[in-house]
Amino acid sequence: MGFYNPRSTRFGLRYSLTAGPAGRTGHLGFHGAIPLIGDWRGAGLDGTGYYDRRYGTFHLLRAGAHGMNIKARFGPKHMIPLAGDWNGLGRHDGVGFYNPWSGTFHLRNRASKGRANEIVRFGPPHMIPLAGVWFGS
Repeated sequence: MGFYNPRSTRFGLRYSLTAGPAGRTGHLGFHGAIPLIGDWRGAGLDGTGYYDRRYGTFHLLRAGAHGMNIKARFGPKHMIPLAGDWNGLGRHDGVGFYNPWSGTFHLRNRASKGRANEIVRFGPPHMIPLAGVWFGS
């Protein structure tokens, strides 16, 4: 479990499904950044990151080789960022964005810049996108 305070940019992560103090705390991004969580390196552990809507840029912390940070522009400005295992291989999470004006998901299988691997129009425009493993395989 975790929380993010957009005013202070502080986050807290709890390593169990019980009440108690956060096992890890810190700052993430800046006022207005959108927090992201994903298994960027494919190690079976989620890491932190954030999306800067002003530039359409993903900032993924300790996501690259040897724990380097990754900064990747993916898509136009002011989209809604997503993170997930889009191809279902369970190796690592990729980045994506939802265009609220067209109701279109743009998904990249890696946590890097480049072209979308999948573009899917789903649902009516101006919805709140959801990402997850719906059938458990």
